[in-house]
Amino acid sequence: MRTIDERRGIQRVNFLQPLRGSIGDTRIFVMNACLRGFCVAHQEWIGEIGDRVRLAFEHEGFTIRAECEVRWNRVHRPASTSSARAVHHSGLSIIEISRESTRSLIEVIEVHVARALDEQKANAKGLPARAAQSFQTGTAKQFVRHELHKGSWRETKTQDPKQPHAGFTIAGDTVPAEVQMLRTAYESGDASAQAMIRDLAAASIATPNGIPTRKYVP
Repeated sequence: MRTIDERRGIQRVNFLQPLRGSIGDTRIFVMNACLRGFCVAHQEWIGEIGDRVRLAFEHEGFTIRAECEVRWNRVHRPASTSSARAVHHSGLSIIEISRESTRSLIEVIEVHVARALDEQKANAKGLPARAAQSFQTGTAKQFVRHELHKGSWRETKTQDPKQPHAGFTIAGDTVPAEVQMLRTAYESGDASAQAMIRDLAAASIATPNGIPTRKYVP
């Protein structure tokens, strides 16, 4: 487990795609999270300020459940017609959370921070954002080495995660569209961008679930 000081170093993260969850029987979407609480979007009423609610959501195999207190709520988007419902945003402060859910929450936050950092570095190198994200999928059981030789690509199935001098090695189950995108980015990039692609590829297959392991230190 992390120390309190280490936990304080993990900032709030905004999810690019809101995470589906629930408060009791009410469906909600988790918009952002930190180790102290969450911001959720909802159309049905979840409680008054000061009420205690039970939040639950899952993301990529991680399950988070927490007892929370409603700290604030506001109308995010008013109803456009008499038959439509408004969208509310509410802030939840964590009151009780299990050790297991705390670990899962830390992992979810770190995964999203790592992805954001990789995308920022890729953008700085002139790589498409989708190229950075394409490394986040796949498994590390079977690899394919993509080597650029005299303007042509050669594919080699392998169990060796080593990166080639010209090209990259990625998970064997990477979808063809993402492979082509990475090849195009590699061909059009300079030496620095090509090195960045190899670094991201190496990180993506360094762990069993295909997600680079990185500890966030602000």
